[in-house]
Order: sequence, then structure tokens, then C-alpha cells
Amino acid sequence: MLVTTGALSHFQEDGKRWIGQVSPLFGIPPQAYEAIIIHPPWKNGGYSVKDICKEMGLTRIGELRLTESLFSQLDSGRIEEWLRSDEQGRKAMRETADAILGRYGIARRQAAGSQPWYRKLLAYRNGAGS
Repeated sequence: MLVTTGALSHFQEDGKRWIGQVSPLFGIPPQAYEAIIIHPPWKNGGYSVKDICKEMGLTRIGELRLTESLFSQLDSGRIEEWLRSDEQGRKAMRETADAILGRYGIARRQAAGSQPWYRKLLAYRNGAGS
């Protein structure tokens, strides 16, 4: 998967350098990639998903729209906090995640906190995680 934005310098750089030059070194053909396009929080600017995929020769597997809150969390390295606290963001990411899981036949795992063995481990450790 290739994750990029609608900025010309981003998707052209990703397409030319990673797909065209680096991937063949690892035996990954360009047609093996699928694109996830990230849209910035501002409304105007950038290229359309159709244009990006056409330029890079990829199919789209998903799109994400950055909210101001996600943008600030990414910038400060606190994405995990954002995923816990922002319901709208979780819903936006779930659509793309479900598409990826479905495409590759991956089953969604049960959260560790809801599994009996994990609850017993936490009880044994007096609630302290790893």
C-alpha cells in the first residue's frame, strides 16, 4: 500500500521514487500497490483521487480526510491518544481499515481487554499493563 496526499510533490515523489526506483530492488512490481489518499483539513488545493491514481497507475483502496484534531495529533506524535478520544476519526479510519481487511481476508481481532486471559493478567498485575 502506498499512502500519499493530493499534493503534487507528495504523490509524484512517492510514485517516482518508491514505486519506480525502490520497490524493484525488493522485487515488488509497481502494479502490486494500492493507494490510500489522505486529504488535508483545508478544503481547497491538491489533485483529485482519480488524477493521483491515474498518474501513479494505482487503484484506490481508501481515502482519509484529516481533521484539524488529527492533523495536530500526527504533528505531535500522539495518534494513539487521538484514536482513543475522537469518535469521528475512528469512524473515518474504520472504513478504510475494513476495506483493507476485506480485500486481504483478514479477520478483525478481539480487543485484548475483552479477552479473559488478559483480564486475569491485569488482575494479577494489579491493573498494570505492559
